[in-house]
Amino acid sequence: MRLLCRCARGRVQQHDKSIDPSDHRKSKTIRKICSARVNIRRNAGGFYRYTSVDLNHNHPALIDGELPVFNPPTEDQKALVQELVSLKNLKRRDIYVLLQSHFPEHPLNMKQISNLLDAAKRSVRDRVNDVGGDMVALVAFLMKKKEEDPRWVVFVEVDGENRFHRLFFMSPTQRDLLTRFSDVIINDVALMRNKYNLPLNNWVVIDHQQKTRSLAYALHTTETIEDHKWAVDHLFSLLPPHPSRVYFSDFDLAVDHVMSSKDVWHGLCLHHLGDNITKNLAPVLGVLFQPFSMAFWQVYYSISPDAFDVKWAKLLEDFPRSRDYLERVLGPTKERWAWAWVSARFTCGVRTSGRVESENRINKLLGDTKTGLYDLVRNLIERAEEQAGNEKLNAIKVRSWFTLVTHTANCCCE
Repeated sequence: MRLLCRCARGRVQQHDKSIDPSDHRKSKTIRKICSARVNIRRNAGGFYRYTSVDLNHNHPALIDGELPVFNPPTEDQKALVQELVSLKNLKRRDIYVLLQSHFPEHPLNMKQISNLLDAAKRSVRDRVNDVGGDMVALVAFLMKKKEEDPRWVVFVEVDGENRFHRLFFMSPTQRDLLTRFSDVIINDVALMRNKYNLPLNNWVVIDHQQKTRSLAYALHTTETIEDHKWAVDHLFSLLPPHPSRVYFSDFDLAVDHVMSSKDVWHGLCLHHLGDNITKNLAPVLGVLFQPFSMAFWQVYYSISPDAFDVKWAKLLEDFPRSRDYLERVLGPTKERWAWAWVSARFTCGVRTSGRVESENRINKLLGDTKTGLYDLVRNLIERAEEQAGNEKLNAIKVRSWFTLVTHTANCCCE
């Protein structure tokens, strides 16, 4: 056994005396190579003996006078770490700072924080493994929720070999959104949200406070037409009838094929449309792409369908090399993205899938390539409940403000 000083493999900066001190950050580092060590051996008889002892350090003492105070973690500290471990954006240093602010009289060191994090993660893994694994634990969790409250929506499908294939689920809170705010639905698929790399299908709506609300989630092994149709069919089977419902998504051929069979107006994300134009026509037009782009957006903002058709024909004439792409891709779908048609519908101000993209940036913090499905689904459900709590809190603030204004007005009248 060999006991080494912590600085045995550390590094220190080496500064050239000819370099100005303001430029020292550009210098290189060298190893400290502290020679302090204690070697211990065990002989055949089971006795230990010191074979080498060197207590000479080539650096100042790291601990000044006395050892740091060791405080075993309390149950409250363990519980807090257990809650924080699911937040993927929190690093060990962040949790250390949070614990210091919550428990200033009972500090922990970084090694203890690491041990608490490892224990919390191990506890989650053991709990999942005890019920048969990640997939089994997830299905059991959702089915238990459905037994407790029949308003839960859970659809699970397995393949011919009894392996996981698809999952669609909605909480009672999300199901309530169907009857309240399903006029405009925005959809997108996010990747790299779980360790199996299953695509996460996410639908959002806009509530009466102009806030984005998660409506439903689906997980499937692929992104084929059948997968999207399976998920969308379950969603639309729960939607109440609506004569002018709007459904926004990016320009995905599989989604486009599925939505063509639904009684809904399918709008295309303007941001993705612009990116596709740049990707497909910039190499073709070269230096003419900038004037083409300006002309295209003038066509987009045409105030009527007739004005659009006139300007569209002029655009094809002025930029003939763009004709193939425009007539093949954008022309047949003009009623789903051009302002002349979009402005005539109630879209709640939506022209892109930006709201669901923003929600995907949030659920990226809830799941990454190391997250199991059980943890991911629990985090998504908590996110939906958090949104519902924010709605109630904002309603209380509005009522309080209205009461204050009314009271002030009555006092002034008196």
